[in-house]
Amino acid sequence: MFELFRKRQNFKKSINCQLGYKQLFFFGRNVAFCSNGNPSQQRKYPIIYKNFDGNIDIKDLLKKMDSIWKKSTKGIFPDECIGCHLIKESNFYTSSKIDFIQFSDYCLCNSKCIYCNSWRTSVVQEDGTVLSTYGVADSYNIIPIIKMFIKKKLITSDTAIGFAGGEPTVYQYFEEALQLLLDFGTKNIKIYSNLIKFSNQISRGLKSGVIELTVSIDAGTKEIHRQIKGVDSYDIVYKNLKNYIDIAENKLQIVSKYVIVPGINDTEEEIEKWILKSKEIGLKKLEINLDDRVIENGYTKELMNKINKLNEFFINKSKENSLKYDLCANCMFATSYSNNN
Repeated sequence: MFELFRKRQNFKKSINCQLGYKQLFFFGRNVAFCSNGNPSQQRKYPIIYKNFDGNIDIKDLLKKMDSIWKKSTKGIFPDECIGCHLIKESNFYTSSKIDFIQFSDYCLCNSKCIYCNSWRTSVVQEDGTVLSTYGVADSYNIIPIIKMFIKKKLITSDTAIGFAGGEPTVYQYFEEALQLLLDFGTKNIKIYSNLIKFSNQISRGLKSGVIELTVSIDAGTKEIHRQIKGVDSYDIVYKNLKNYIDIAENKLQIVSKYVIVPGINDTEEEIEKWILKSKEIGLKKLEINLDDRVIENGYTKELMNKINKLNEFFINKSKENSLKYDLCANCMFATSYSNNN
């Protein structure tokens, strides 16, 4: 089974963040420790650098990371992390190496998902064609960062690398960056893509078994997919998805995701149709999440209870169809909230 994170050793047990402050996320102008955000604080997350422009001081970065990690092992956490459900007793390891680096500095996209703001900086036609070419003006080139991290051995073949967005496949440096990492021998690469655009480098990584590819389908029917995604891409997405499934060394490398958008796709019927369609085309793993806007803008106990029931339905149906399954951060939070309120 494909594993995103490398195996850890030298464990100790403590109240700690489940993510361990051993991750780097490049979000536009921010470099942060976390991408999930704290649901109890409207998804705030601890930031290392603000107004980041692509130039990085490695010594300063490592100093900041080491400081917050050492504090966390003593139960001292950033203000943004207080109250987060991921802060709990767990094993953490004593190595100071970085586990995971994700690049999402770009906002260009060829989809218009109702729950996302990235595409609002792009010009997109009804068929998903991107008319703008560079995305937001402040997007920077990640190639020098990757090369520097490799040179300084902050990226080794065991370091997990992620690409989100925006849409990675329309980012101008994506194919070059992915090729660089594959040539270097990176073993664990996680990519979030809407699959409107086929990527030869993703295909290469799936074939060699080093890429985990996640696509947010978000619907069981073409009509709901069009409503949520904002473009007519259902057929091309499933065509590319099937091609990737046929190429992949391990079918568990490809994950179909369902983002619950209240009032649109939050029904057992729609979720079941998505599960059955996934099984039909040969998918082996699914995951489900809740629209970030619900967490950011406020939620009710009634809604959290409903999401918890949908979580249970999703788990049971996945088991019935012999599919692997995961709950993402917001759905985990909904279950935790529902069970404790």
